[in-house]
Amino acid sequence: MTAIHAFNNAVFDASTTKAMGHAFDYLCGVKPKVSRELIANRIIQLAKAGERDAIRLSIKVMDELSQARADRQW
Repeated sequence: MTAIHAFNNAVFDASTTKAMGHAFDYLCGVKPKVSRELIANRIIQLAKAGERDAIRLSIKVMDELSQARADRQW
């Protein structure tokens, strides 16, 4: 029997949920001042778009956070 998890009106299988959890835990550890809700929502959006790898999820969110920070400085 396959475990299915629902987040934000999206359904993910167990392996995807695990990857999302790893990415979330990593990002919350390296970016403790960033809203957990912001991190979670972005991971969910990326997973909805098809990304299923924890490392790529983490890199994409980190890149977006870095870009957002750079944009605010100008």
